[in-house]
Amino acid sequence: MKICVVGPSKHFLSGITYFTIGLANELSKKNEVSVIHLKKLLPRFLFPGKSRVGSNISDLELNKKIDVYDGINWYWFPSMFKAISFLKKENPDVIIFQWWTGTVAHTYFLLKILNKLFFKKKTILEFHEVLDPSENNMKFARFYMKFFNGHLFKNFDAYICHSESDAKLTKSKYNVNNIFVVPLGSFNYFKKEKPIRKDGKTCNILFFGLIRPYKGLEYLIEAFEKIPQELIDKYHLTIVGEAWQCNPKELVEKSRYRKNITLVDRYVSDQEVGKFFSNADVVVLPYLRASQSGAAHIATSYGLPVIVSKVGGLKESMKDYGGAFFVKPRDSDGIKNALLKIYKTRHKRFKNPHSWQKTLDKFEEIFKSLKK
Repeated sequence: MKICVVGPSKHFLSGITYFTIGLANELSKKNEVSVIHLKKLLPRFLFPGKSRVGSNISDLELNKKIDVYDGINWYWFPSMFKAISFLKKENPDVIIFQWWTGTVAHTYFLLKILNKLFFKKKTILEFHEVLDPSENNMKFARFYMKFFNGHLFKNFDAYICHSESDAKLTKSKYNVNNIFVVPLGSFNYFKKEKPIRKDGKTCNILFFGLIRPYKGLEYLIEAFEKIPQELIDKYHLTIVGEAWQCNPKELVEKSRYRKNITLVDRYVSDQEVGKFFSNADVVVLPYLRASQSGAAHIATSYGLPVIVSKVGGLKESMKDYGGAFFVKPRDSDGIKNALLKIYKTRHKRFKNPHSWQKTLDKFEEIFKSLKK
């Protein structure tokens, strides 16, 4: 197959960037793959992480044999014309659009129309978020998406979700069919290092990823504070991530165990990601809702125990992982009890059930269905 993957570049780096590059690299092993990147996703001053836009903090690269156009800007001109010229030159059999935010709706809408008018290639829309929680709470964003909902999401040849719960939500919200559930590949992008341990007695707890209200960080800190005082020196909590619409520093400073908490409130480089996970004994993801979690998939690639809320697609993706400890959302007592339980087996590692091969097998199934 000749395949074109459309998704974000490293200019506005996110977990979807890693997936876009990872998917293209994996597909290129047996297919002829090209990539159209979205470069400037929105005016920089509107982006919560504007200070890091354009920074070179990721080592992940596309395979050299992949042709890439880098990339389309939110204001289209002249980048859209160059993208169309690139698409004509590559002449793919199928175009896979990565969807995670309404920011790209107008660009995908135009690409879809131009493809229908001039190229008539098969199209797949791959959902990473059916509804972005922040955009869903913004009046302008809801109006913007309402305008596009009736047009953008219709008439793709296939749709991809990463869990059955998201597939049901997609079908009910957008009234579309031909939805395939495809597991995320392994997030094995980061180097595994030898842990740096001052002693073997401390259980190192890691919270990792963008810090947003729905991630439930306050319930982890609340659980941490419930650890008995005579045991707290056996635990250390490290919080790593760029904060959006919340203030983790305030939560940490109010904690009675703040001396046992390290806050790294920024988007970290690939090298640092490897160090944080290599030195962790358990990862805690106390989400209030979730489609998927890149942090969960990084944790499983390291074989780490993961305390995770039993919500949405996250529950489905972690159900086959031997190191998953499920808790109810907003359940600080459940998190605390899991932390106390894990202490004795904190150095145990588990087999990763996620693999790119499972992802590629499902894509092969989709490609075959599009040929009929």
